[in-house]
Amino acid sequence: MDPRVLEKMIPYMTNAYANCHSQHQAGRTVAQAVEEGRAHVAKVINAQPNEVIFTSGATESNNIAIKGVAKYYGHEKDHVITSKIEHKCVLESVRSLEAEGFNAHYVGVDTDGRLKMDELADILKTHSGKVSLVSVMGANNEVGVVQDLKKIGQLAHDHKALFHTDCAQMVGKKPLDVRADNIDLMSISGHKMYGPKGVGALFINKKNRVRLVPLTVGGGQENNLRSGTVPVFLCVGMGAAAEILETEMPKDIKHYEELTKYALEQLKDVDNKVINGSTKNRIVSNLSISFLGIKGSELMVAIDDKVAVSTGSACNSQSHKSSHVLTAMGLSEDQKNSAVRFGFGRFTTKDDIKFGMNVVAKEINELKRKSKQNE
Repeated sequence: MDPRVLEKMIPYMTNAYANCHSQHQAGRTVAQAVEEGRAHVAKVINAQPNEVIFTSGATESNNIAIKGVAKYYGHEKDHVITSKIEHKCVLESVRSLEAEGFNAHYVGVDTDGRLKMDELADILKTHSGKVSLVSVMGANNEVGVVQDLKKIGQLAHDHKALFHTDCAQMVGKKPLDVRADNIDLMSISGHKMYGPKGVGALFINKKNRVRLVPLTVGGGQENNLRSGTVPVFLCVGMGAAAEILETEMPKDIKHYEELTKYALEQLKDVDNKVINGSTKNRIVSNLSISFLGIKGSELMVAIDDKVAVSTGSACNSQSHKSSHVLTAMGLSEDQKNSAVRFGFGRFTTKDDIKFGMNVVAKEINELKRKSKQNE
């Protein structure tokens, strides 16, 4: 979390403790702070403040969007489309709808991780007027590949379907515009933009009159779509993080580009490595590399006390199955099993990169040496 975000949050964790839904002066004061945070989140994606509701994170936002839209239309429009490389919370939301009798379609991707647009178009054409929602992520959490949101949204609209996108990984890494990109619903995560964990947001396009059934009922907070007392300090924190992005995103993106280039330079002497996913259409804070001939899980364990890397999604790190993302991309078993994901952030330095990549390179050579001894 950015220290400037924490600084903004502290008063609302201590003295300004009133319930923002209360009618007294103390409540109205903190309610104003929540609305200021909402306005900053909206501005980052070119939305209106009343189109943004606060949630506990992108997982909840995805659940509300996907299940809420499908259940609003019911069996009048009982088809839902997503991709094979979505975050597990999207895939599980769609599967839960299948269990209730909805029809689900999972669009494939090419070896670069880009959506097969012809396949999407065919499904929409075949079930035109019966599809309630198309849900495709903006940037993949494992390989960083970015999708053509504008084109996907237009295809969905051509067949009277709404377009939802999980942009948890994309906000702050690439400029986003919900109007220009034909987006009806967008999920955002607070901690992916240097805000606090435990808070997120869902954009719901008022202009396109998006309707959905709430999953949580109660006091009717957040436009009757997400009942429950709003955590003021978390909303203030997410708003502060968004406010920083309003001016610093270009600087952040340039920083990520420099770190990625530097990281690859540090690994230039490592043989048999492959970057997973499109090298052109991607966020540059994410780097997935397969070091062919070694197991990514073994590399991760070997350097765990020095460098934090992963072999896939952090939300799926307890599973020993091959990544569903890399599998959908059609990569070989060696390429899938040897994949390691690096993440670079606002506070990562070139010294961090040099140290980390030197540790990685050294351990790769050691693992290869041991492998040859065991042959």
